[in-house]
Amino acid sequence: MRPELALPLYNKLIDRHTGKGELDYERAIRTPELLALQDGPTALVSHDGTTFVLTHQCQELKLKLVAHELSHALDLLDRRLIPPTLLTLDRVRIIFQCLSAEIEILETLSPRSYQTIRETLGRGSGQESPGYNQIIAAAPHLWERLELLLAERKTTLEQVYDFPELHAELFVLCESFTTLDSGFQKWLYHHFMLVKRIIGVSRDVVSIAANATTQLAGSMLKPLFDPLWKLRCAMTREWNQVHVEPKGHGNA
Repeated sequence: MRPELALPLYNKLIDRHTGKGELDYERAIRTPELLALQDGPTALVSHDGTTFVLTHQCQELKLKLVAHELSHALDLLDRRLIPPTLLTLDRVRIIFQCLSAEIEILETLSPRSYQTIRETLGRGSGQESPGYNQIIAAAPHLWERLELLLAERKTTLEQVYDFPELHAELFVLCESFTTLDSGFQKWLYHHFMLVKRIIGVSRDVVSIAANATTQLAGSMLKPLFDPLWKLRCAMTREWNQVHVEPKGHGNA
């Protein structure tokens, strides 16, 4: 860090030095501890090392926030409070947008620069991410709550989507689950494209965890709430049987 940017720095507006860890904001956010977390070997190996570490740390913090919100959503669903659940899931939607956008920072690394950073990462894998695993763990519990709501209201997922105007609250909740799942998969897709851009995707290109990078494509396509996606396929097949296939036979 250049001397003119080094902390502490004097702020004329508040007539105090920032960066000493003595101000209320610094204590509340715990900036001394937070800003000291980037000084490991990966950050120090090159200029881009700090970019790599900080971006991944930011990803983990946002994933922790997703897990925090999903835990809250479970509490709300246990109390059958659907409107606040929708607001919570909408917040998760925005967080996933931030997660996906943040990956663009890592796309500025060159393949050569990343190979230097890679030497400090051991055998680490994104599968080891605490936040990622919390989201995977939350999904079946969320789905269990949705199925319970459907049973209590004596309806099915198919009926909710066939007659959304009769099941408006449940329909919007199901769509919020779909949006959550879509955001999760988009984030995984952006990560897949990052890997493809930086180290390449091929059966003979392996990650530092010794897995072929082609395996990422499979995990990327795994949804959190599979029935919501299968339902769409079933609806399209049924629609095709009525509207498409008869026309095709007529043309033949």
